[in-house]
Amino acid sequence: MAFKDRLLTNKKGVRRGLGDNSAYGICGHNIEDAIHTIRDCNWIYMYTDGAVKADLGIATAGGVMLDRNGKWILGFN
Repeated sequence: MAFKDRLLTNKKGVRRGLGDNSAYGICGHNIEDAIHTIRDCNWIYMYTDGAVKADLGIATAGGVMLDRNGKWILGFN
């Protein structure tokens, strides 16, 4: 997901009107983007879940990423 640029980061949130600060609060980097979140900072917890309705042929998935202190980093679906 990170390499396809599908994670909702602060940078994307600001662009979509969901926030007013694109900085990455965890490590102080000026702009939070997917590659920085995954590659440049320490490590994160990633919780995912999904559901399938086989008879209709539909599925959905989502999750959340938290820093080592349990602070929300980003969510996706």
